[in-house]
Order: sequence, then structure tokens, then C-alpha cells
Amino acid sequence: MRKSKPKKRVLLPDPKYNDIEITRFVNNMMYNGKKSLAFNILYDALNIVEQKTKDNIHYTYYHTSEGTCSIAYESLREKTSDSTKVQCGWMIEKLRDYEKVFALYEDKEAYTDYDSYNNAVRNIGRDGIVRGRGIYPPFSSTSSFYRLDDWAYAQYDNPDHFNKLMDVLNVRNEKLWPIVIDSPCRFIDMGSISGNYSPDKFKKYCLPFYKKYIPELHTRGKICSIHAHASNLNSLKDVIGEIGADVIEAFTPPPIGDLSLSDARSAWGNDTVIWINFPETIFYNGPEYTKDYTRDLLEEDKGNPLVIGFTEMGLSGISDRESEKLFQEGFMAVMKAVEDF
Repeated sequence: MRKSKPKKRVLLPDPKYNDIEITRFVNNMMYNGKKSLAFNILYDALNIVEQKTKDNIHYTYYHTSEGTCSIAYESLREKTSDSTKVQCGWMIEKLRDYEKVFALYEDKEAYTDYDSYNNAVRNIGRDGIVRGRGIYPPFSSTSSFYRLDDWAYAQYDNPDHFNKLMDVLNVRNEKLWPIVIDSPCRFIDMGSISGNYSPDKFKKYCLPFYKKYIPELHTRGKICSIHAHASNLNSLKDVIGEIGADVIEAFTPPPIGDLSLSDARSAWGNDTVIWINFPETIFYNGPEYTKDYTRDLLEEDKGNPLVIGFTEMGLSGISDRESEKLFQEGFMAVMKAVEDF
């Protein structure tokens, strides 16, 4: 008896562009049956219309229903900060760019993919910790869309547009929050303090954000960290103490920062982990001075949870064999001081 012919499967168009070819492409790309994830990845990729490099400047263009917006980075021969590139183009440079950015972020979808985190945990093992990125306060996040001076002017010259940008970013946060709170990652970064706005603005725009989300992290047994890399934390120390973060990292003590370790401890409490960004410029004073400086830090915060790290400058101060030797001796001096303490 002849077998019946299999029924021909009808390929349906995708839900967003109503295009059969997109559905066919997703079916070929799909892994392990995660079709919705495959669609979201493709939709995000379609927003990037072009990437090109010209005269050491790398441009990324984003296509939206309101037009094209872009960002640009200049590649440098020598390292600055923790990178070999600096941003030289921003998404919002003219008033008409707002609508493009609004369309881009309102159109974005959020999807769950914890593979990169799980892979990092397996690769690092017990040699370190893996921190996941959470969501950031909309007000502080807006600064990444402008040049710094334009960001300051925008708050007063275009308040309606600026406030709508914060609203758009807040909606984005609400989409992302379930992914953050349900993630397997226990150590979550919830924003940075750059010191480019006043304590009053922090209280008005950022503190309510932290009061809302950090308690939720704690109910899930997660650890919250804040990247406090500003050099002018003295004016912000009290409001930082109100955040409720478990870890304050990238804290840079004098002579680079204006807040002493003992004053930071008084403001943030004995249970808060203070994760120091060791000011590598100390290395230029030689290994003995570096060792004494480290020992003074340890003595100043004796008995409290303290981490010494290198979160900002890192190896960017190395430009030749002589400076490389200087930094090697400096790192060794720090470790020797910790061992001897």
C-alpha cells in the first residue's frame, strides 16, 4: 500500500515585516527551537544598517522609521583610559535626532539569553567572580547620548525632549527588569556615578530608581554594586549611603579622589563592601612608597570588608619598557603589603 504524501507546510510571513523571506531566514538560523529568540535577534540586527571605518573613525548607523542616527569612535595608536578608542560622535547632536532615538528604543525588543554569563562562570571557575549588568537610572543613562556639554544644555534648552528620553529609557528598563531579576547571575551592576551632576539632581532622579529596584534584588538574594568612579565623591557620599548598595566599587581615594576611605566608610556603613580603585599614579613614587600607601589604606579600614582593585587606569599608563617595569613593581608592592598586613 502506497504511503500518503506528506502535507505541504505553508510558510507564514513574520509578525513584524509580514515577509515570508524573513521567516525562512529565521527557520534556518533558529537553534534548539527558540524561534522567538531568533526573531528578536534578527530584528535587532536589522536596525544596524551600516558600519564603516574612515580615517580611523568607526561609524555605526541605526535605521529607524524616523531616519538614521549614528555613533562614532576614533581608534587611537596609544591607549587612553581603559580602551584604544574614544567616542567622537553621538546619537543626539541636533534636535531632529530625538525622534530617531525614540523610534529606535521604542522598537527594540528584549529577549533572554544567559549563555554568555554561564560560559563566563565556567571559564573563570573559582579564579574570579562574574558580574552581570543590570539596568541604570534613566537620568544618568541619558548622558551617553550627547557630548557632555550638549547633555548639560539639553536639560534646560529642550526639557520636553529630554524628559521624553528619560521616559523612553524607563520603559526600556521595565522591559529588561524581568530578565535581570530572573537571571542566574547573583552579582548585579546597577549603574555608575560619574560626578557630573549635583547631589540634588541625584536625589531627585536617581535615588527613587534605586529605592525601587535594589530591594527587589535583595529579595532574590542578589548582590548589588554601584560603579562610583567619580573623583568628587565627597559631595555625594551621604546620598550614596542612601542607595542601599552592597558593593561600592571603583572608589578612588586621595590623592586622585577627594573622599578619604575613613569618611567613605562612615557614610556607607561597616557592612558595605568598598572596592577600591587603586590610583596607579602612586606607582610613579616607587615601590616602597606604594607599599606604605597600601598599608595605610588597610590600616585605615581595618576589620571592614575592603577590596583593592584596578578598575580605571589599569595598564594604560604603560608606554615603554621603563614604565612597564614601574607598574610591575607597583603591583608587586601592593600584593606584598596585603600579604604582610
